[in-house]
Amino acid sequence: GGEKAPTLAVENWHPETVLSKGENFRDFLELSKKKFAQKLVKEKKVSEDTAKRAADKLIGATWDVSHINMLKRFGYSDEEIAKEVKHIAQPGLVKKIHLADNFGFEDTHLVPGMGNAPIGEQLRILEKYGALEGAQQVLEAGTFDVEFKESSFPYTLEAFNSPLYTHVMEPSWRGIREAYGSYSFGFGDVLPD
Repeated sequence: GGEKAPTLAVENWHPETVLSKGENFRDFLELSKKKFAQKLVKEKKVSEDTAKRAADKLIGATWDVSHINMLKRFGYSDEEIAKEVKHIAQPGLVKKIHLADNFGFEDTHLVPGMGNAPIGEQLRILEKYGALEGAQQVLEAGTFDVEFKESSFPYTLEAFNSPLYTHVMEPSWRGIREAYGSYSFGFGDVLPD
């Protein structure tokens, strides 16, 4: 478990597949970490504490907020999806978060805010239980960029109502994106493509 050792961050997948729901996904990850630690103790002769720390560091989850939203095709509500998130919301377990949106039926990789996935609620739950700390957040909306020849990033900032400045104050991206589009986003006379 050196500093450059790769992290295994298994992703929750589509709801009709194995490891798609929060509880069994968490249980799988915990069992994997336990078996890995046991193997380190047995084969590498490290202490149990060192082995556990290595397993916690090297094995975790990639939580895809839009994949869990596809439980809606089976009748799940936003509240039920939130319960799934709570199962994996523990410090150090979530290594990466994939940010995309959909309407609960297909993995359409819409820009956050363009579908109905409860992304903000999922992030609030993860933050509340300490699971956001150290987790890399990855925007998965590249199809939008390619198809519309426009960056999805400003729309993402708008969806999360990110402040325009480092201090949380007005204006926010939600209120300013259209007003200063040509200046802020590389179109027009000031910042051409």
